[in-house]
Amino acid sequence: MRCIARFSGAQVTGLNNNDYQVKRSEILNARYGLSHLCKSVKGDFMKLPFAEASFDACYQIEATCHAPDKTACFAQIFKVLKPGGYFAGFEWIVTDKYDKNNPEHRRIKHTIEYGNGLPDLATAQEVNDALINSGFEFMEAFDIAVTSKKDGNQLGWYETLQGGMKLSQIKHSKAGRFLTQRMVDTLEFLHIAPKGTSETHRMLCRAAESLAEGGEAAIFTPMYFYIARKPLNAKSK
Repeated sequence: MRCIARFSGAQVTGLNNNDYQVKRSEILNARYGLSHLCKSVKGDFMKLPFAEASFDACYQIEATCHAPDKTACFAQIFKVLKPGGYFAGFEWIVTDKYDKNNPEHRRIKHTIEYGNGLPDLATAQEVNDALINSGFEFMEAFDIAVTSKKDGNQLGWYETLQGGMKLSQIKHSKAGRFLTQRMVDTLEFLHIAPKGTSETHRMLCRAAESLAEGGEAAIFTPMYFYIARKPLNAKSK
């Protein structure tokens, strides 16, 4: 939100359903002198707390993958957009290479969903259909994980999750995760960290490993980009 506001000069309203994160965001908005452009609001994206046709444009980045019903979620965004307004997003999806009959593919998909608190991961076509069914004019979509390699990016998005020997990469290596797990176990044992912290860390590590596996096998991408538009003559749904 702050990067977009700094880059464009636009006023940006962020939505979050977590009190702590909303308060933290407002603190950071003030710290970086962006309170005049950035505002954080607590709310549910399945029932947006904004008036109809009140925004010039909307975006989501790795957020609506958590929606239990994409069409209903997109319909809320459609409602608060002004006619002619654009909606762009980065969505988590399974790619065309995902094979539901492949046990290994199913394991990776399930672990990504479980570890990241997701409903059933959608396909690109399901995302496109949800945009159209919610009233949007579908404009274009593509997987940036694929196009970035064609544009000369030599590293896959998932490679940082695989760790390495550089200082900045050690925390994502098997040794780094093992050491962090032992530290978290100790903190929970000493009642410094709350009960459940240790198991939560294990869950997140398994999810990170599955994200990397899914990216390397090209059966999952967090970078499905789309852009759609609310028709000029549209009425809110």
